Amino acid sequence: MKDYRQRAYDMSIFVPAMLLLGAGLVMVFSASQTQALTDFGDMFYYIKKQVIWVALGIATMYVCMRLRLENAKKLAVPVFLASLASLAAVLVIGKSVGGARRWIDLGIGTLQPSEFAKPALIYLLAWYFDYIGQQGKTDFIYTVIVPVVLTLSALGLVFLEPDFSTAGLFLVLGLTVVFTNTKHKAVLAMIGSPAVIGGFIWAVREPYRWRRITGFLNPWSDARSSGYQIVQTLYALGSGGIKGLGLGLSRQKMYYIPEQHTDFIFAVVGEELGLIGTLGFGALYLIIAIRGLRLANLAEDTFRSTLAYGLSMWIALQAFINMGVVANLLPVTGMTLPLVSAGGSSMIPTMAAIGLLLNISRGTLQGR
Repeated sequence: MKDYRQRAYDMSIFVPAMLLLGAGLVMVFSASQTQALTDFGDMFYYIKKQVIWVALGIATMYVCMRLRLENAKKLAVPVFLASLASLAAVLVIGKSVGGARRWIDLGIGTLQPSEFAKPALIYLLAWYFDYIGQQGKTDFIYTVIVPVVLTLSALGLVFLEPDFSTAGLFLVLGLTVVFTNTKHKAVLAMIGSPAVIGGFIWAVREPYRWRRITGFLNPWSDARSSGYQIVQTLYALGSGGIKGLGLGLSRQKMYYIPEQHTDFIFAVVGEELGLIGTLGFGALYLIIAIRGLRLANLAEDTFRSTLAYGLSMWIALQAFINMGVVANLLPVTGMTLPLVSAGGSSMIPTMAAIGLLLNISRGTLQGR
């Protein structure tokens, strides 16, 4: 067996990730200090917690970088089962916020199991396609039906929380991973079409869901209610212009933008750093995605290839969905900006993903 531990890591993944981490710390402090002072009498409250999460994230990344994947891939099934158990547990003992149970209160903070279930699903599918490939099983049942059922098992529990946007991300990730690993692509597309139609019908049946989906088309029509978040973020982006107002000088973070240091932190980035800053953030995510997809193409086995593809797609999709929401290009969702938004539930699994991508890069890009 080849020893990858002495090979070089891909710095074009490591450096953008570290830049996003560092910039994220700066932006979390800038975005949260007023809210922290009001809520806790300590302007450093949120940033102190974020520093701890980043430190734990870096430790997690290091562990994942040093894993022997040939041995670690055997953990795919128990890790996925543990993620399903946590998703089920949150429905019973989870903390209810706004009518949704998505968090487990640990006393020292909250845990959002769906964030950990994303890489767990990708890890499982990578192991699964590698396993059936070694067994020579390429028929429709094994390469489409079984992995789709596995995806739906996690998706269904997230849907019950309810967290519709995250459930949708699970579906997209699962289907794209299946699509790249099956020869039955036409049949898979035929299955996907009814799912899209069914999702549309489900959305229009409840007026509040339809308002949320279509509200981004004209948020000013209900600027005090369903359109409030987007109107405030658009004010922030518009105020920032090309160069931004300057670090720490955002006005919209002063009690206007909700969740300004978590889901909507990109609006503060736009107001303080301007279009130049937002494009810089977008470029860093794009570099990680491109290098991750290159790893997927060059990897020597199905497990590494599928894992690199799934993880890079997940990080890129979630990042650009978050930025798209802030820019009013997509309906409002509850997704964080990877490596930047405050919170450990997003930071730890994302850093694990970065570590796994770096792990896969050992030897894969040597001389290429």
